[in-house]
Amino acid sequence: MPEFVSPIVNALNAPFWSAAEEGQLLLPFCVTTEKYFWPPSPVSPFITSGETSWRSAQPLGVLRAKVIFRRVFQKAFEGLVPYAIGLVELDAGPRLQAHIPRPDSPDAANSGDRVEIRFHRLVADGPKVPIISKSN
Repeated sequence: MPEFVSPIVNALNAPFWSAAEEGQLLLPFCVTTEKYFWPPSPVSPFITSGETSWRSAQPLGVLRAKVIFRRVFQKAFEGLVPYAIGLVELDAGPRLQAHIPRPDSPDAANSGDRVEIRFHRLVADGPKVPIISKSN
């Protein structure tokens, strides 16, 4: 059975993944409250029937938590072990999960660090996904 490592792209999240391919962070935005939010929704989570749009957001924030994987759970990621997934609280408001490469290296991001989200391919034929790096 083939293993799929691509995200499920649908009408709600397609703008995020299209922007990711261009290296941009695009998030849903409540027009009335002027707040970003995640996960995507056709209506604002802040106000009943609130209008939404997609807007560029600064990819900066604070790493709040990370978990390191030292065991292969998906064959496609075997060459990346160990790797980590982190929860980033963006300065724009929402929290996103992102990949942390080489989590054991001295320059790897740790909880409480200022970080930046960039977009890279983890596997050759895969999509660009959010990757965490320390912010300068």
